[in-house]
Amino acid sequence: MRLLDHARRGVRGAVRRRALWHQRLIEAEGGFRIGLRTSSILYVHAFVACLIIVSGAVLGLPPSDWLWIGMGIAAVIAAELFNAALQVLANELAPGVSEAGRQVRRLSTAATLTTVLAALVIAVTVLARHVGELTR
Repeated sequence: MRLLDHARRGVRGAVRRRALWHQRLIEAEGGFRIGLRTSSILYVHAFVACLIIVSGAVLGLPPSDWLWIGMGIAAVIAAELFNAALQVLANELAPGVSEAGRQVRRLSTAATLTTVLAALVIAVTVLARHVGELTR
C-alpha cells in the first residue's frame, strides 16, 4: 500500500475522503513536480523571475508595479505548464512524427513564446521606468 493511502486511512482503517480544495492542492503540487521534472525551461524561468524580483526590490517598486510583475511571472509559469501538458497529450495521442502531433507541439510552443515575450516586455517596461527615475 502506498504511503499516501496510509495517510488517508483513519483509526479503523477506513479510507476518509479529502475535502475538494485539499485534493486540488495535492493535484497542483503533483503537477508542479511533473512540470519541473519534464521541462527544464521552468528552472530558467524561475531564475529570471528571481532576478526580476530582486531588481524590483532594489528599485523599490510600488504595489501596482508588483502586481504587473507577479501577473507576468504567473502567466509564464502557467503557459509553460500548459505547454508541457499539451506536449504529453500530443506524444500520447499522436506519437512519432504525425502531422497533428507536430502542429499541437508547434502551436503550444508558439503560445508559450508569446506569453514569455509579453511578460518580458512588461518587466522591462516597469523596471526601465524606475531605473530612469533613479538617473534623473
